[in-house]
Amino acid sequence: MSKIFLSVSRLVIIFTLTLCSTQINAQVPAISKKYSEQKVYELIMRYNTSNKYDGANAAVSKAFGRDFPNAYDIEWETNDEIYEVEFEIRNRDFKAYYDKEGNLIIYKQDITVAELPANVNKAIKALYPKYRLDDVDKIVSANQTYYKVELEYGEHETTVYVDSKGKQLDNVPLY
Repeated sequence: MSKIFLSVSRLVIIFTLTLCSTQINAQVPAISKKYSEQKVYELIMRYNTSNKYDGANAAVSKAFGRDFPNAYDIEWETNDEIYEVEFEIRNRDFKAYYDKEGNLIIYKQDITVAELPANVNKAIKALYPKYRLDDVDKIVSANQTYYKVELEYGEHETTVYVDSKGKQLDNVPLY
């Protein structure tokens, strides 16, 4: 009887872990292909240097609810051209940017160093062999996924952006 109980317990644990990971991974919203990478860069840079106020219009709010249905602790800012929303899902920080029509243009999420793809980790260690990886964000746009990695070495800190192939990127919007 105890062997059956242990087997059932294991199955319940496996099912629960599978369900939880599926819920995290299933939440991959579609990014609008309306804008080129250069245009996204320009929009975000313009947003970062503009005056902002709180709020989201109905189209943006509806799109956000569809894209990130499990979000909580939601905070909006806008400059009427771009809407930035910071939120959490399963205790992970996210930030997403929408245009005024509700098109998701880019989002980022915190990930652990262990979740960084091995080839990206290897490339960063080759570029910065003495540095320790401190904080990692995964950034998803319509055309690419890349990583913002904060590094530390003693009193020195630096931030690098690396694409999914391990190539260091320049000209990336500041998130």
